[in-house]
Amino acid sequence: MKNSPAGYVVLEDVAIDRRIFDIYFACDLNACKGACCVEGDGGAPLSSAEAHQLQENAAALMREVPARGKEALLIQGNAVLAEDKIWETPLIEGKECAYVYFENGIAFCSIERAFRAGRLEFNKPVSCHLYPIRVYRKEPFDYLVYEEWSVCSPACAAGKESNIRVFEFVKDGLIRAYGEAFYEQLTEISKQFT
Repeated sequence: MKNSPAGYVVLEDVAIDRRIFDIYFACDLNACKGACCVEGDGGAPLSSAEAHQLQENAAALMREVPARGKEALLIQGNAVLAEDKIWETPLIEGKECAYVYFENGIAFCSIERAFRAGRLEFNKPVSCHLYPIRVYRKEPFDYLVYEEWSVCSPACAAGKESNIRVFEFVKDGLIRAYGEAFYEQLTEISKQFT
């Protein structure tokens, strides 16, 4: 497409990594055990609005998280400002997200659990909803970048088996972040790559 950065397709003010149309992906929690909530360099990126929502709903969230998470939230707060001035979810001892709970050895999100139960009006962070896509802002675009990570190899295999590509897997997150019309246009663009 015209004026697109190399390796990207531009839709509105969003530059989209072409790999999201080619790579197959569907989380296989039995294989990865929710590693994206436990491993990595920092917490889940948050918008300032999400950080505010987490602070405003601190009491409700405290009822959701396990004891270790509660301790981290009490010490660090419900959101932390990282060195790069990006809000993130706090971590427990530099490892798992403070909002994680485990069932049968698999990491799940307390925020999402509270949302699904009707105890919160907002879902997990958009950055988690979009994963394995990460959003980076560099004028004049939001860059939607496929983040390749070895722990997600089973997800790539499961996606291939189910014939689900990255952009299809994160459909709900893309609609939440950019709207239904954006996703419909993205689906049309994807036909160029299949």
